[in-house]
Amino acid sequence: MQLNLNDPKSIVAWYHVHPAVHGAQLETFARMWPQFRRALTAARDVIEEEQSHDQEAAAAAEAVLN
Repeated sequence: MQLNLNDPKSIVAWYHVHPAVHGAQLETFARMWPQFRRALTAARDVIEEEQSHDQEAAAAAEAVLN
């Protein structure tokens, strides 16, 4: 896999390969390479939105089951 630090979609796809490791690396990359901070921040926003959506879907499924 190639990671393009200028492309939020590429960053999100890379994150999904190994979220436990890549999540921390995203924060490090943003500190190390400010020229990529805009794309890294946009990718982080997408990831957080996905996680929020996943949590809402899980809560809705739990409510239906109970």
